[in-house]
Amino acid sequence: MHEPVLDSLDMFGLAASLPDQVEQSRSLVDDVDPGRLGQPDTVLVIGSGAAGLAGDAVAALVATRSRVPVLVHRGVALPSWVASGTLVVVPSPDGDSAAAVETAEDATARGATVVAVTDGGRLKEICENGVGIALPVSSEPPVRALLGTLTVAPLMLLDRAGLVSGCDDDVDEAVSLLRAAVPKLAIGAPRENNRAYQMALALDRRFPLVIGSAGPAAVAAHRWKSQVNANAKAPSSWAYHPEALHDELAGFGQHGDVTRQLIALVELRHGGEAPEIRREFEVARSYLEECVATVETVRSDAGTPLGAFFDLVVLGDFASLYLAALATVDPGPAGVPVDGDSGA
Repeated sequence: MHEPVLDSLDMFGLAASLPDQVEQSRSLVDDVDPGRLGQPDTVLVIGSGAAGLAGDAVAALVATRSRVPVLVHRGVALPSWVASGTLVVVPSPDGDSAAAVETAEDATARGATVVAVTDGGRLKEICENGVGIALPVSSEPPVRALLGTLTVAPLMLLDRAGLVSGCDDDVDEAVSLLRAAVPKLAIGAPRENNRAYQMALALDRRFPLVIGSAGPAAVAAHRWKSQVNANAKAPSSWAYHPEALHDELAGFGQHGDVTRQLIALVELRHGGEAPEIRREFEVARSYLEECVATVETVRSDAGTPLGAFFDLVVLGDFASLYLAALATVDPGPAGVPVDGDSGA
């Protein structure tokens, strides 16, 4: 497959631009004065859809490194504890999402510092006129195509604020991995060596169940599920260990004649897994391999959680696009146009 049959929004091209997006996003915070960020006691990332998933990625990536709690909130009504000591990050590329604007206005009224990852709209006005800082990011592509920016810009902001350290080195590794991976996954790469295309063949006309491990790999599993939904317009689900052993396996207690035809298990693995998590993958596979059509394993050997996250994500992004191409489906338009942050 050298050219997609339908791709009205150039989703293949946007997926291939992820290395540039990750590398360029760190410079968005270069002009931010750390003094304007104060000394927050809590960071709250606001968003839904792709923006919320980016928030999940940031929170997972800094969970064991940040000096203060980093939390994610998908609702409109802010938690009662948001106040002057809270740094509120609002990823909203177009800046006019009603939920994002209402949240930013409320946070500003409470004295919180608001940072919007946006390039315009009412949200940018709120930040420029208040205590917040608006970071420029293009709002033209579908929001789900901006995961690199929506993840890396807030991550680097936390680094510049002194809440975490070493993020520049992490970004360097992620960019290096992505630059090596994308040419092998993109349109034009030989089919027989293209892991994303081969994955799409294995998942074609099946419903992927994507399982990662708690942390960045769980967020990557959620991303795989969302991209299969939005790009291939197909059902998918996700789970993560250790929770999957408590609930997910119980759902395969019957209907094996159906699940063996329709369900494909995809394991997202990385070198940072604890021994007990590796054991849980083995147990889950031993139970599920008799109940599913195929078991596919994706493994990242990245040295950092950020590198592993994007290494796992980029394969899923391309696999979902090839699934769309195999079905002669346009991967571009997606979602219900209720809100600018729907993830579409």
